[in-house]
Amino acid sequence: MDMQFIPWRQTNLDVPPSVAVCPKCGGKLTVEIDAWQQEDDGTWTAESPHTTCEHEPDIDSKKWREWHNWHYNMPYVDWMPIDNDVEKWLVSKYRFTGLDRQKGQHHEHGHS
Repeated sequence: MDMQFIPWRQTNLDVPPSVAVCPKCGGKLTVEIDAWQQEDDGTWTAESPHTTCEHEPDIDSKKWREWHNWHYNMPYVDWMPIDNDVEKWLVSKYRFTGLDRQKGQHHEHGHS
């Protein structure tokens, strides 16, 4: 798989259905990235991404609570495997650029 380098400010990506779909309704997922990790080679990868379903209603709508209770009633069973698969996909496919110049202006984690 070819590695793609993208700006760290590009924090929302579509997840291909071949990687993961919503475990509750089969909807398409997007991933939000707000933490990065510097690898041994100096490049930056996404860390602990957050996936969201395309069918999530607006949080202010009357439908949101019912949707959320159904979609997240068992997050460790339903969502943890999905989040792990998405993170593996991100790490295998993407590196983020511009983080070295932005230290202190975002959430970042380095190796210990």
